[in-house]
Amino acid sequence: MKHLLLTAAATCLWAPFAQADFIGVYGKAGVWNASFEGSVASVKDKTAREQRDQDIPTFSDRGFEEDNHNTGWIAFEHPIPFIPNLRLAYTALSSAYTSPGDISVDKATNIEVNGVQVTFDAGQPIDTDMTFDVIDGTLYWELLDNVASLDLGITVRSMDGEFTESIDETILPIVPQGTCSTPTRVSVSGILTVDGCTRPPQTSITPIDIILPMLYGKVRFDLPFSGLYTAMTAQGISFDGNTMTDIDIELGYLFNFIVLEAGFSVGYRRAELKSKDLEGLFADASIDGFHTSLDIHF
Repeated sequence: MKHLLLTAAATCLWAPFAQADFIGVYGKAGVWNASFEGSVASVKDKTAREQRDQDIPTFSDRGFEEDNHNTGWIAFEHPIPFIPNLRLAYTALSSAYTSPGDISVDKATNIEVNGVQVTFDAGQPIDTDMTFDVIDGTLYWELLDNVASLDLGITVRSMDGEFTESIDETILPIVPQGTCSTPTRVSVSGILTVDGCTRPPQTSITPIDIILPMLYGKVRFDLPFSGLYTAMTAQGISFDGNTMTDIDIELGYLFNFIVLEAGFSVGYRRAELKSKDLEGLFADASIDGFHTSLDIHF
């Protein structure tokens, strides 16, 4: 009986620690120093530009540079077989720039003045403001959990925000198919003058409201007794000419404080979106750069 009591007491004392090995909360919060590449536009704007024989301005044309974006995720794991674990991730993307050159949608107008063909350049710089939130909900299964760990699952990604273009007021010449209630004299090529109109500032807003399912996978290697680890997370989907991929590679270190682990990580992340017409959005764009994060594990 004494032996049974000692065994029961030891079991009770050990149980919380055994549970901590299997039930855990993992979290990460950091900053992603990244830049946009490629181009994004509404399908309507893309069609209008093609009719004018114009290309969609790239992020570089729009003056975009590197920006810091907030990122983070939290995961809950449990020991119950077959029931997936849960991971929630968040990325806040926000950038605003003015193009260094004239790239507005106005097409240069050829007009005849006193028998001379003159090209009136109606181009204007564009102010671009891109803001949207990316929220991931992932259900995954832990297939390996040792020095090497492997997670596989499914992510549902929500991208919500808008892409705004603004153009200051522009002086346009009057062409045969247009009129102006209060025409003004417009200088062309600095020599000739013609009747023109002032077009007020214009703003175009392209909403971003996309929900995509993606495959999810993560592999991680821990160097025993060191606190060092390296990991790679990959998510992606491809259908009907639309492709979304998101790959993150990181190296981190965790300090063991008995009741929890805390540390930091550095890494590189690249996300790409190619869309012919995804909820009215055309995209051939990517965002990539290095990130730093604080890690915690209960």
